Amino acid sequence: MKWFCITFFLLGTRIAMADVCQLNINATDQMRFEQQTLQVDAHCTEVEVTLHNTGKLPASVMGHDWVLTKTADVAAVANDGMSAGLPNNYQKPGDTRIVAATKIVGKYGYAEASVARITEEAGVAQGTFYNHFENRQELLDQLLPKIGIDMVRFIRDRTSTAHTARQEIERFSAFFDFIRQVPEFLRILNEAEFFAPTGYQKHFDNISTAYVRILQRARQAGAIDDFSDEEFEAIVQMLTGARGYLSRRYSYSGGAVTAVPEHVISAYQKLVTRGLFHTRHRGDGHGR
Repeated sequence: MKWFCITFFLLGTRIAMADVCQLNINATDQMRFEQQTLQVDAHCTEVEVTLHNTGKLPASVMGHDWVLTKTADVAAVANDGMSAGLPNNYQKPGDTRIVAATKIVGKYGYAEASVARITEEAGVAQGTFYNHFENRQELLDQLLPKIGIDMVRFIRDRTSTAHTARQEIERFSAFFDFIRQVPEFLRILNEAEFFAPTGYQKHFDNISTAYVRILQRARQAGAIDDFSDEEFEAIVQMLTGARGYLSRRYSYSGGAVTAVPEHVISAYQKLVTRGLFHTRHRGDGHGR
């Protein structure tokens, strides 16, 4: 018989001795739990739920787990769990804790982003933190790559199917829309190099890989000429670097994030579509 124990805590109760209550739930190979409801007495301050799997099929075929969530979140949690797959026990890794960590690191920085602060922001007990992460550093290393993936999706959703140059301008503008929604991003990015170097490198690898593919598709479509893959890699660093410096110069002010001025967008558009320097025709003494 296979079983595992999930422990959760009722928050907001501060007493010297915990009143621990134990519940059991049974699962079978018929894709159902034997109990339809679980009831917790009001005096319980800590609850242990033990899942017993009486089935015989392997986990890859008929695995079971048990997740506590709000009724309104059941569908979303289930969908995310299916995407996470068996390696993650059909649970989206670090879901609410990643969100909480973003706010805490953005406010206090990596050095002061304690597990206590993160779990308090997430609204969970400290003990449950370690059901998702081995330690605090693992969370910090996952933080920036997770935000980076969210940023890529945010930008992609706001990019039309127009011609390639216009798409690049839309990506540029969408980046500044993203940092207005996630104002913690720049601090997390800057500090990650020192406090979460593994996550920092993974973030830039993810961004570079995705951006190079975009430029490769543009080259294949005939919108870009005379650039190698190695040159695309360098161009990606230029374009992403420009975003970082421009956001510091024009968007972050007085602890808030403001809309980037229109002349920044227009300057970027001209640079991308026209280039900065024009080569004179050969024969006038100023050829290449």
